[in-house]
Amino acid sequence: LRVWKQVNGSDKAEPFKRPVTKREAPDYHTVIRKPMCLNDVKKKLDRSEYGGNHRDFLSDMHLIFQNAMTYNLKGSEIWNWAKELRDTLRREEAAVFSDSTQGSRGAGVAAGAGRKAADAPADDDEEGGDSTRVKGQPVGRPRGKATPAPQRVEDDGAGDD
Repeated sequence: LRVWKQVNGSDKAEPFKRPVTKREAPDYHTVIRKPMCLNDVKKKLDRSEYGGNHRDFLSDMHLIFQNAMTYNLKGSEIWNWAKELRDTLRREEAAVFSDSTQGSRGAGVAAGAGRKAADAPADDDEEGGDSTRVKGQPVGRPRGKATPAPQRVEDDGAGDD
């Protein structure tokens, strides 16, 4: 819960707290196959759906920011916030799991429950959203697909009479 609270308490967390709706981004569920948000993770925590499985919890947390970085244009405000929160998540994850694995093996994390470097998501700073995303949409939600600008047709005077 400490990890969730740290991420959720950030001033950049607001866009990631609730699910993306079709009204906000009609193509979101086509691009993102497994949506996740901070409120969904909190509900799962409250209902003990993770059952102490830290790996599943961390997987859902990372998924939130991976989805945002996949859907949004790299360098956009939302993409940058997702990257910043993903980095916060990684730091908190390292701190919590290094603290809980110090000393005896039964200190709160089952053997193998902590993420190993090979299990962590790749550092995908070079990946990002599709370059056809529209900039200037409301802050805090993913951008929709860009539509091509109408082409102006010049009259060449030849006429089609």
